[in-house]
Amino acid sequence: MREYAIAAERYFGREQGQAWVANLGKMISFMVRVTITPEWVGLLDFQALFPSALPL
Repeated sequence: MREYAIAAERYFGREQGQAWVANLGKMISFMVRVTITPEWVGLLDFQALFPSALPL
């Protein structure tokens, strides 16, 4: 939950971020981080694929 607290403070500011995390702590007992590593990544270039569909 520490990483979430750091992110909340960065997003909301120190005071409001701490209040947000304290309020969240009343609703949930734990957090987990889910990491997804893709096996393949592709780029869809719609301008090259469908040039007439995009207004210029």
